[in-house]
Amino acid sequence: MQAASSNQLARMSSTFRHMRGRQVAHMLNGVTAEGIRIDHCDMTMINAYARGEVSGRDLLAHVCQFTTLTSYQEWLKTGFDRHGSSRKTSVSVEQNVAEVAAYIRRKYLKNDPTAKSGS
Repeated sequence: MQAASSNQLARMSSTFRHMRGRQVAHMLNGVTAEGIRIDHCDMTMINAYARGEVSGRDLLAHVCQFTTLTSYQEWLKTGFDRHGSSRKTSVSVEQNVAEVAAYIRRKYLKNDPTAKSGS
């Protein structure tokens, strides 16, 4: 099997970012249609993920809101140490986007006592 050229890799990366961006946009549309306002810090991280500037692992760490560097490092370690030193994530874009949407909804319900979970 022939190795992919740098042009092929660039096209694949661009296609992946486009797909990820579309899924993020779809999730954001759904959340905002529910009347949920996304705060600046969350939106900054979500946009960076859509652009490919941060990994899915970084986005999930933001969603989990680790309170210490040690807890984040331990979480990272459990994710890839079982498979050697590879830091590749097995979490799909769909899983990341679903987790972020759930996080935004939980945060909204926690911060807005008048919000109803069924709406």
